[in-house]
Amino acid sequence: MVGQKRGLDDGVILSAAVTLAESQGFESLNLQNLATALGVKPPSLYNHISGLEDLRVRLAQFALESMEKSVRNRVVGRSREQAIREIAAAYWGFAKKHPELYKAFSIIPRSENAELKETAHSLQNTLIRILEPYKLKGHDEIHFIRFIRSSLHGFVSLEAMGFFHQGCGVHKEASFNEMVDMLIVMLKNYQKKRVRI
Repeated sequence: MVGQKRGLDDGVILSAAVTLAESQGFESLNLQNLATALGVKPPSLYNHISGLEDLRVRLAQFALESMEKSVRNRVVGRSREQAIREIAAAYWGFAKKHPELYKAFSIIPRSENAELKETAHSLQNTLIRILEPYKLKGHDEIHFIRFIRSSLHGFVSLEAMGFFHQGCGVHKEASFNEMVDMLIVMLKNYQKKRVRI
């Protein structure tokens, strides 16, 4: 509870940090406002975290695990095109529901945290398994994973910036679904091209 002193542990600190990030913004989160929310002095936090960067890594880890769980639940029993659509829906759904936590993903490339890297690889491996039936060769698999992630990230980022609300009569949900359909068509065509080579 904000402003009320509680017994500190890693779970309590993470929970408060998640609440603050989602209400005030990921970039606005700092140790001072976290300590205030917990009803403690900032030095008390150092018994549990090493600093702001450590806190952001934990938030990114929490966000990744949440998205991975959502993706995993949605792709159970799905394959090929259905699985790709479910992954896309889970990705967009997470970004819409937790826009500030989604921003925490930005620290992953520069982080040296092994657990964070492992979780990121786990999410990528889910995509790799979904693409297995298409029998992509060589670097084609990585190319297509990057293509899918870039498309999804581009869409959710533009939406977060306030685009897609011009009142043109085309719902953004329809555009998102069309984008995913196009990705699937391109994947099928890419597969056929590689089979002929």
